[in-house]
Amino acid sequence: MFDPPIDLSGLPGFRASTETRPSRTAFLGRCSTKDNQDPRSSIGGQVAESFALLEPGDVFVAHFWDVESGMLGLDERSQGTAEDYARLGVPVPRDGGLRELLEWAERGDLDRVACERISRVARDTLASLQIERHLASHGVSVECANEPRGGMTTGRLEMRRTAQVRAEI
Repeated sequence: MFDPPIDLSGLPGFRASTETRPSRTAFLGRCSTKDNQDPRSSIGGQVAESFALLEPGDVFVAHFWDVESGMLGLDERSQGTAEDYARLGVPVPRDGGLRELLEWAERGDLDRVACERISRVARDTLASLQIERHLASHGVSVECANEPRGGMTTGRLEMRRTAQVRAEI
């Protein structure tokens, strides 16, 4: 019923290659100051959960995380200095916070962002949506470890939006 695929192997310069470049995935985390979370265990636990989103042999190309309320507006995020974060003693490297992650995305240095759950991006629904939209406009997807893999896009989207509303409430 259908013709076989077109054979391109006879064309000059044709090389059959199944190799693809590894995805450039960054970790994004946040823990709240208002909930009295210990950043050492919270950020470490978030990295461990997010690691499940990586393909075998892949690593995070960068780690972006903040210790601040997720209800802050985007212009108020990532205010701490490198010295402030070094004093916390978190055993996870830090390439910056949310602001730096957005800069990496704008430069085209990332393909996707992995986080434990969408509330780690922001607890404020509007801010979370703005971050997702900004990343998507630069070809960067956001994946959450607590969301199911596969299935229909609409189901995953419904689950994420429900989680964003719950996080804000």
